[in-house]
Amino acid sequence: MVDINVGDEIVFDALSLPVKVASDDKIEYKGRLWSLSTFTTEFLPETRQSSSRSYQGPKYFSYKGKTLSDLRDEKEKN
Repeated sequence: MVDINVGDEIVFDALSLPVKVASDDKIEYKGRLWSLSTFTTEFLPETRQSSSRSYQGPKYFSYKGKTLSDLRDEKEKN
């Protein structure tokens, strides 16, 4: 949806951790496939976690310096 290709790297911003795009809705990290929200729930540092432990994954990942949420918003405006 935001012109990122399978195989591109995006960054999990909380840890500056690069992960690979595996499909439209999955990333790959250490050979395992994850949804963005599940990865965020699993890897977000405790100091940044909410009590609900429910996260909108695209807000926590970036591509070329912009969050996936911001990229989507920009794309929808055009």
